[in-house]
Amino acid sequence: GGNWEYIRFHIPTYIGSGLSGNPNVGSDLDGIYGSNNIISTRDFQWKAFTTYMLDMDGWGSNQKSPWALGEDATSINRTYLKLKAQLMPYIYTYAQEAVDGLPMIRAMFLEEPNDYTYSTATQYQYMFGDNFLVAPVYQDTNADEIGNDVRNNIYLPNTADTWIDYFTGEQYRGGQIINNFDAPIWKLPLF
Repeated sequence: GGNWEYIRFHIPTYIGSGLSGNPNVGSDLDGIYGSNNIISTRDFQWKAFTTYMLDMDGWGSNQKSPWALGEDATSINRTYLKLKAQLMPYIYTYAQEAVDGLPMIRAMFLEEPNDYTYSTATQYQYMFGDNFLVAPVYQDTNADEIGNDVRNNIYLPNTADTWIDYFTGEQYRGGQIINNFDAPIWKLPLF
């Protein structure tokens, strides 16, 4: 934890776990030793859209809890914990389906099989059940000092005519790649 590589290798690992027949996958929030406010916040966001979240504490030099890094991280983490709690009926529905069907964290080629989704181009985004497309911020692309950034290479499949930014309501046509998607520190790219 504490560096972007932690997030970067976990996203494809979670996707691969589901493809390997293990629909239940989780890992520590920002690793056991993480302590970077921006990376910890970004890790917390996307893991709200995973089967479960782990928060191990006591190994590193700082406390590892959703409130340990002060404001604004505490408020952002609280928002994503509340969102995960509100989604529990959705999560339980897809957890049951994952017993003998598709995993909850789904590779994009399961949504829309094509040459683009079969490549590594979509390895840093996934479907969470049938209805959520999650495109985590997994690197510092053009971040300012508090972590406001952009997300590039978000692929919106053709399977839906319109994809809706969960937080703003802005609509996007399916079948395109979005670059420079506004991702302030509080916002997970979620459609």
